[in-house]
Amino acid sequence: VLGLNKSIINLIAGYNKEKKVSISFYNSDEEISLNRALEITIYRIINELIKNSIKHAECTEISVQLISTPKIINLICEDNGKGFNFQEAIKSGDGLKYIEQRIHLFKGNMKVDSMNGSGALFTIELPIK
Repeated sequence: VLGLNKSIINLIAGYNKEKKVSISFYNSDEEISLNRALEITIYRIINELIKNSIKHAECTEISVQLISTPKIINLICEDNGKGFNFQEAIKSGDGLKYIEQRIHLFKGNMKVDSMNGSGALFTIELPIK
């Protein structure tokens, strides 16, 4: 078992190797101690956000951050793509629905800041149990 941070680093290294985008990763801890289900969910959310940014946003840069406190983990994912209307995208995109469902399952919340032409910023807050 690699642990969450190393798994994310490996995931991002794979995307960076393809050279379609430049992805940076910042984490506030060496290794965050979370239950396995939450780790898997965070990993899958990050993967989905990166895939969406590459496929739909036509971005060249993505930034992923994991910032943890004793009670909360914040996931921040930002791209410099073409932006989108979240309300329209959630109706048609299974990936965004999946992300929302997983966040609600863990009693977290998500804020999306994006407008056409301005990139996207996802801020996800998940409680650590």
